[in-house]
Amino acid sequence: LLSGGDAARFINGQCTNKFVGAVPGDARPACFCNKVGRTIDLATVAVLGTTVLVLCSPSRAGVLFQSLDALIFPSDDVSLLEAPAAHFRLVGPRAGALLASTLSIPSPGLPPIGKCATFSFGGGPTVTVTDGTVTAGTVTDVTVIHGGGLAQRGGDPGYTIVASGPAAPALWSALAAGGDGVTPVLAGADAWEALRIMDGVPAPGKELTLDHNPLEAGLWGTVSFDKGCYIGQETIARLRTSGGVKQQLFSLSPTPDSPPIPDPAALLGAKLWVVP
Repeated sequence: LLSGGDAARFINGQCTNKFVGAVPGDARPACFCNKVGRTIDLATVAVLGTTVLVLCSPSRAGVLFQSLDALIFPSDDVSLLEAPAAHFRLVGPRAGALLASTLSIPSPGLPPIGKCATFSFGGGPTVTVTDGTVTAGTVTDVTVIHGGGLAQRGGDPGYTIVASGPAAPALWSALAAGGDGVTPVLAGADAWEALRIMDGVPAPGKELTLDHNPLEAGLWGTVSFDKGCYIGQETIARLRTSGGVKQQLFSLSPTPDSPPIPDPAALLGAKLWVVP
């Protein structure tokens, strides 16, 4: 979480997407790269009033925090804070109806795709968590991002919900209980992994590594080519202008009549080429 008058300008210089000129409510995917343009993380960056929320991958949080902290100069009006919070996602054709019902707002009040908003939530039931019993009886802010996790493949990418403190388990319980005629299916990490693979979204530590840049990973939509300098910009710009992208991440979908793969495990992590 970044705050201060230079927060948007600062984050603009650290990632691939454009945030100079962004207004409160804007939420965009962005890659953070090293100096040679290799991908450290794919994150969602949300502009929340005077603060900027960087929703990164849990496995990259420490590395990214240290990297950003080292680049703040004394003259920068920027404060960088670790803001531990729970985030979960709601997807499906009735996701908006359930979320609006849970937050007690009309569905048109939810942010459109690519936007974010903050809502109040509280007064929920007593819930049990791993370290004891927490009563969520106070009103707290919940950030809702329309998107942030799945690509939009001709449909709705769903909602990313960020909450902290006792509101997080209370909100989860309220959503799990259903509402507005919607009974959600609770899904864990394995189901989310399947969803993101089918949607063609690469993940750090999986398809995204320091061996590849955002263009090779198919993340062209996260890169602004008219924003000026950022870490890794020179390499990525050169790849675009010179046609230097030599490999590309693809999703392969076999047809029902495709012959079975003899040893699927042997393909994990393998590089595949199709020779015409």
